[in-house]
Amino acid sequence: MPSTSEHKFKFKHNENFYLDIKSNLKNYVDWQIVSLYYAVLHLINAYAKKYHPSERTNSPGLLTDYVDLHFNRFLSKFEDLKDSCWQSRYRDCTDCSSREMQLIQVYKPLFDNLKNLIENQL
Repeated sequence: MPSTSEHKFKFKHNENFYLDIKSNLKNYVDWQIVSLYYAVLHLINAYAKKYHPSERTNSPGLLTDYVDLHFNRFLSKFEDLKDSCWQSRYRDCTDCSSREMQLIQVYKPLFDNLKNLIENQL
């Protein structure tokens, strides 16, 4: 199981990937959604590892349970982001960028809120 610092590293890595894609590869909105989800995932895992090391978060269901328990006000948007990540990766869609851009507008504030809430505590 990765350490807090390893999760923090992957959080920053995924956040930087999102920023790079957003700036340089505007046609890959699906990857923007995926990178935001994985950044949030690692941020929550880093928090869990530091403050609740005995709680397991290493599967989607366990992570959702953890978010429900410790960050309940974000649960519905977190689940929506997780579902959108899956759809972005697996849905056959020739022109999904307008829908996905709308999703980015919804999930980027979620990302920012969780980042502001959690990152300073790590």
